[in-house]
Amino acid sequence: MVVAHASAQRHTAISVSAVRRRLLYVLERPVSEYAIRLCTKFILFSEKIGDRLVLMTPTVDILGASSATFSATATQVVFLLHGICKTRGDMFPLSMALKRRGYEVINWRYHSRKHRINELADQLSSAVASRPDARIHFITHSMGGIIVRTCLARHHFPNIGRFVMIGPPNQGARLADVLSRWALYRLVFGPAGLDLRQGENGVCRDAGIPNCEFGIIAGGRGGSRGKNPFLPGDNDGTVTVESTRLEGAADFLLVPYSHTIIHMMPRTIRAAIKFIETGRFNTNRSEECRPLSLPALSHIAISQLARTGAAWGGRKRLGARR
Repeated sequence: MVVAHASAQRHTAISVSAVRRRLLYVLERPVSEYAIRLCTKFILFSEKIGDRLVLMTPTVDILGASSATFSATATQVVFLLHGICKTRGDMFPLSMALKRRGYEVINWRYHSRKHRINELADQLSSAVASRPDARIHFITHSMGGIIVRTCLARHHFPNIGRFVMIGPPNQGARLADVLSRWALYRLVFGPAGLDLRQGENGVCRDAGIPNCEFGIIAGGRGGSRGKNPFLPGDNDGTVTVESTRLEGAADFLLVPYSHTIIHMMPRTIRAAIKFIETGRFNTNRSEECRPLSLPALSHIAISQLARTGAAWGGRKRLGARR
């Protein structure tokens, strides 16, 4: 039995090494955003079945060489809020990086399509109020930023730290204005989708200015036209850069990623955590809107995918020998 187990472990290790080497060789080229999105799907899949498989520690440090120099205290809590029609798994890369940094992470779960933004803000306030002993920070994607803004405007908390909004429609979303005329949009996105409209029809513009240090990360090309030619000005394909801006922001960062993946990218994650620590993004501004190359996220996804496949194969071989 011991011999069989040792043999299975050896075969598993060989499989991990071989699969990972071949896949990384294929990906040692510039990749499209579609390929990156597929890589993130592998990560999210691994997280969903994490109770049955041991997740592999990433071989590439998203945070860079300085990640070991900072250790957050036990009272530093970061709330993560995903966007509309998403799940907690969408914030897994951020959650993983924050935990490695030493933070306690609450990847808040909420039903983004069943309630209005004001109702979701009240639900969030109950979760925040349950941690009066901790210093609370927020990192949000898309509509999650509007929920936090509304929550901080409607409820007072003395223990709020810093707040990072990634791709937030702070002035409302032009796409929501156009698509809300369709019954299918109202069916899929629910009442919160209507709240994302611009002006008086939505709640984004009047959600309030956060009474804490906050920074904004927006996606775009850095020019007069964005990823979606049907939206005015620079945009990330869903939200315009101009719509993300909010008076009182301590810092603003533009990165060259689409709305659906901006919060999963290593450069975004590094900048968000840097803001939580220092109140500034402190990124190399010359890297803004640089064309995409192979990200560290691809290495993480491939490593986990290889480990997952090898683990299954090893268990099957071990079970057969028994």
